[in-house]
Amino acid sequence: GPLRRTVWTGGIVLLGIVALIGAGLALFLRHHDAEMVLKQLHLSERFESLMNEANDIILVMDGKGRILEANVQAQEEYGYTLAELRGMTILELRAPELRAEGIVVLERVLAGGSARFETLHCRRDGSTFPVEVSSKAVRLDGQLRLISFAHDITERRVQEQSLQRMT
Repeated sequence: GPLRRTVWTGGIVLLGIVALIGAGLALFLRHHDAEMVLKQLHLSERFESLMNEANDIILVMDGKGRILEANVQAQEEYGYTLAELRGMTILELRAPELRAEGIVVLERVLAGGSARFETLHCRRDGSTFPVEVSSKAVRLDGQLRLISFAHDITERRVQEQSLQRMT
């Protein structure tokens, strides 16, 4: 009798201790997960802020050149909404006479991982403007993505032409 009571009491105490440790571990993991989610949210907010405050056009595309994300500068430069840009490919933003060349550049970026080049891009209204583009192929979440930074070089071209006339 007394031995059985001691064993039961010890077993119940042991189960209580295990339950308390389990509850403490669960609370710790839940708190840790919440901190990780907050860190990821903060990082996401910082990324979004950097992307939207950039002076250059930033485009994120899939492996076929379809636009997935575009910053505010891209929307302003091209004259399209974000939803419209997401329905387009990078080739559609090139001047029509340079789209065939764009296919070659896209393949070069996919094969070599990156490229830097100058080309003409086309706005919604049909006007064109020269850009210097830096593109890189990266893996994000296991999927191939292309990230392109385009800088409007209209002013540079005007200065170059002015310098050529002077010389």
